Amino acid sequence: MNDYASSAVHHALLSCGAVDIIVAGDNSYNPKKRRTGEEIGSAYLLVKEAGGVMLDWNGKDLGGEIIGLDKGKVFHYITASTKELGTGFAKELRDIPEIVEYMKAKNLI
Repeated sequence: MNDYASSAVHHALLSCGAVDIIVAGDNSYNPKKRRTGEEIGSAYLLVKEAGGVMLDWNGKDLGGEIIGLDKGKVFHYITASTKELGTGFAKELRDIPEIVEYMKAKNLI
């Protein structure tokens, strides 16, 4: 089943404790809609205020990233309710050969 809710809804659910982790990639059923940074800035602040983290798939905090909406930069990220959960999940991704190949194809590693 596909989930068509917005990223804002997902991050609000995480921030209020309804979900523990969100994994997002630059994959969309609409090829004209890339996973760019339009919702990351406000989501980052909301999640941090709630005690969570927003990391790239390598486990690096996205707080220092330049969004650059005009550049069309895409993001693959993990949002988690705790730092331990987020960094642990990022590490686990590297143990899945298919994910490693995907990350290489997308120039994430």
